[in-house]
Amino acid sequence: MIGTDKQEYWKSRARQYGKFKWANDPSYLSAFIKACEPREREWILDVGIGTGLVAEAILPFASKIVGIDNSKDMLTQCNGKFNVMFCDARDIPYPDGSFDKIIARNVFHHITERLQDAVNECHRVLKRGRRIVIGERIAPSDETRAEYGAIFRLKDKRNIFIESHLINLIERAGFEFVGSQSHWIRGLSVKAWLAKSGLDDEAKSKIYNLHINGSDELKRAYKMKKRGGDCFIDIKNIIVIGEK
Repeated sequence: MIGTDKQEYWKSRARQYGKFKWANDPSYLSAFIKACEPREREWILDVGIGTGLVAEAILPFASKIVGIDNSKDMLTQCNGKFNVMFCDARDIPYPDGSFDKIIARNVFHHITERLQDAVNECHRVLKRGRRIVIGERIAPSDETRAEYGAIFRLKDKRNIFIESHLINLIERAGFEFVGSQSHWIRGLSVKAWLAKSGLDDEAKSKIYNLHINGSDELKRAYKMKKRGGDCFIDIKNIIVIGEK
């Protein structure tokens, strides 16, 4: 992040998170819940619950959701709807085999140190024969990963994934890879996204320019369209399913 205090960044992000188009996209939420196959009387662990958007969408289909996060500002936005805990995903304070399902949407890219430990912990606290579902925004094509990484590292420190990275992570933890699916959110306004990002003007300008001055492959993969002093892109998410 350029010129942005980390604590203030997360406070701002917690306040704005529910307003992001990609966070609330109903088709993405629906696809994620369908991949989870939630059932009554199941206990679900939401790793990186954030403001509780995914947990709220899945709660009608499950008995109990426990959420963990290492941002107190995010957890305050849950408004007491869930059993939440401030903790590190690399040290989950539950016994082996505690949960029927584990969900983690848009959290693993933030764990830039010892990420494998976090995935290993998910494997430990999941019951045998049960499912983990991971959702992550990824580069719009494998060929654009470097450009995508250059853009997002101006925003925050993060892992830059393609699908194979996530599959390798769960397999190394001991999960069996069951399947994956891509999900596109169409026509995202880059300027509207940056306006809610909590970044300073210098960072916003640099990120916007990297979009509009990007390679032909980046523009093609993003299906980029420019109009009204803005640019609009299709963003790619991947949902990866593993079983213990």
